[in-house]
This record gives sequence, structure tokens and C-alpha cells, in this order.
Amino acid sequence: MLPFPSPLAALYRLLIGWRCHPAADDAHAGRFRARQLQAIQRLTPMAMATNAANAVLVGWATWPTASHLFLLAWSGILWLIAGQGLWQWLQHRHRPPRESASARSIDRATWQAAALALVWAAMPIVLFPGSPPDAQLLVACVTTCMICAGGFVLATVPSAAL
Repeated sequence: MLPFPSPLAALYRLLIGWRCHPAADDAHAGRFRARQLQAIQRLTPMAMATNAANAVLVGWATWPTASHLFLLAWSGILWLIAGQGLWQWLQHRHRPPRESASARSIDRATWQAAALALVWAAMPIVLFPGSPPDAQLLVACVTTCMICAGGFVLATVPSAAL
């Protein structure tokens, strides 16, 4: 099935193989997937702006105590992902809504959500241990808020919301 070793194949099946598709024919399932993706696309500008703003907030608050190299790299990667998401939204916003979407488009949304989640997961792992209590509180609150916001935005696509 996949050219990956067994643990990676299991992870792939966990993230991508589990899909919540209606028990319908391909035409109905395609329309359902299109509606799932449209729900995410409506919130894309706000979600990307929130990612960028929170990166600035965390960088500003932890700059005195955290590794400057990590903060610059982390926020740069986050800004690139947010910029790419916003750029794609700008390119497609005037197009008429898609009538159908493939299962592959749901897979792509899941991988994009996982990439963004990994970038956000790196922040508390690196910043929390060496930060003073006020910065730890900020890191904990921002991390919790981003988890909740990501779950809200991606709620229509269960595999991406995980």
C-alpha cells in the first residue's frame, strides 16, 4: 500500500486513513467534502491572521529569556505557513464554490493542519522550561487557545481536527 515502514504506515492510516465520509455514492460524498472544505476556507483569513499575530505576541513576550534563533526560526516558519494559506485563499476567493472535492483534497487539508500543529507544538516544548512564570502562563494560554481555535476551524474535517 505505502512505501513507508510499518510505524509510518500506521501513522498515515491514523491521520489519513480514518475519514468521516457519508455513506453515499461518490457524487454525494464529493459534494459533502466540498462543503467541508468551504467551511474551512471561510475562516482562513482570520485563522492565518491569528497565527501571525500570536507568533508576534509570543516572540515579543519571550524575547528576553528565550533563544533568539529559535524565536526567529519558529515565527518565520509560522509566518510562511500563514502567508501561504492567505495567498491561496486570495487566489481562490473569487472563484465559484466547488461542487465536488476529492478525498485527496481532504487528505491535503489534514496534512496542512498537521504541519501547522507541529510548528505550534514546538513552541511550548522549547519555551516553557526556561521561561519565567509570566511567560509560562502566556505560552500555556496561547497554546491552549490555538488548540481550541484549530479544533473549531477544522471541526468539519475530523481527520484534520485531530
